[in-house]
Amino acid sequence: MFPNSYKGRTKKQVQFTYGSFEAEEKENGTNYKIKILKQQILYNKTIFDLNDVFGVDNGAISMEDNGQTECVICYTNSKDTIVLPCRHLCLC
Repeated sequence: MFPNSYKGRTKKQVQFTYGSFEAEEKENGTNYKIKILKQQILYNKTIFDLNDVFGVDNGAISMEDNGQTECVICYTNSKDTIVLPCRHLCLC
């Protein structure tokens, strides 16, 4: 992946998005959609898999749970902790 002379002196970051195209026939032509299968980030010489976090919607707290932005345990502090392996953002 890297040239033999690369020794990790500089930070390199690349994002990979794997997907497939789906065609949908309509009266006015064909629409194409991409279905994202997997995303990865290469940072320096390490590859990280990207996963969804439940409870986060576009970088903001999700309103799916009736607007609850506080911790489900103490009901005081804002959610800021992700539980693994289920990837739920629900604790402070």
